[in-house]
Amino acid sequence: MKKTTPPLPDYLRFWIERNVGKSPIWDFPTLENSTTLSYQRLHFDNYLAVLDLFKDDPSPFVEIDFKEQNALYEYVANLWICAPYSYKKGGIDWLIQKKSGEGVGLLHAYDFSKEQIDNRHRTCTIGFLIAAPFRGSGVAKEAVLHLQEYLFQQMEMLYLTAYTKQDNERSIRFLEKMGYVETTLKYAGSDKRYYQKELIMNNE
Repeated sequence: MKKTTPPLPDYLRFWIERNVGKSPIWDFPTLENSTTLSYQRLHFDNYLAVLDLFKDDPSPFVEIDFKEQNALYEYVANLWICAPYSYKKGGIDWLIQKKSGEGVGLLHAYDFSKEQIDNRHRTCTIGFLIAAPFRGSGVAKEAVLHLQEYLFQQMEMLYLTAYTKQDNERSIRFLEKMGYVETTLKYAGSDKRYYQKELIMNNE
């Protein structure tokens, strides 16, 4: 697909001007390869690979941000222009690939906060999006397990949260199998189900 550069909306231009000369608040370590997968930070050089994966996906659970080029470009711009400088809404995405370089999906980690109250500085939200040919293949499990280890060990998180639409039964089953427990949190709308996983401390 031919790469074009959509115009940036005004709010992103505002953030660019606001952050000129400032150092990012968030510095994310590299997410190393797992057993069969590699992870590239999502950016302007690789975002069209995401569009190729999801533009024709019929699933109602794939958001427009990943199916339409202008929306995806704005999404990626937000990750680089806003999220690294946000005190309460830090975030990062990775393109998931097979070791061969074939794209298979996305990982999300966001809602990083520097606030100390209620352990917000040690809580974040995760998400994942797997391309249709690879759903049910074990890709999601490997990637999410690897992301959890990264967030608990390298980012020193205590709690990981995740949410999905009420009728996304496949994601609900997956989160429950991965050890996430349903919670009463409702920070992204009442039309979703919310789950949380806590770091298990080894006191040996």
